[in-house]
Amino acid sequence: MAGLDDQRTAVQIKTSLAIRLVVLALAFIGLEAGVTATVLDRCEHLLTFYWTVVASTTALTSSVVLGGLGIRKLYQDGYQGNWELSDDGKFHYQALCCLIGAILVLLSAVLGASKFRS
Repeated sequence: MAGLDDQRTAVQIKTSLAIRLVVLALAFIGLEAGVTATVLDRCEHLLTFYWTVVASTTALTSSVVLGGLGIRKLYQDGYQGNWELSDDGKFHYQALCCLIGAILVLLSAVLGASKFRS
């Protein structure tokens, strides 16, 4: 059985990874803003683009929220002396939402027909 210090270190590593995913999700939200500005300027027929932007922003925001909830649960339990790694699957869903959001951001960069085609 792992000692209390080992459990605390494992929780810190898990929360560190969750924080990095939060930062990554926020970076992709910023990237989405840049992609949106470029696509709106240079493309037309953007209905699919709009839906993709909404879906990616929702997924990335959900990733940030789930990461925050998971971190809060681990530290709340740790404050009570219970350094368990159970987070009710929040970090798993955080990673999935971040991955889906990142894929949608990259997909949104190629949607829409160019305004400059002859």
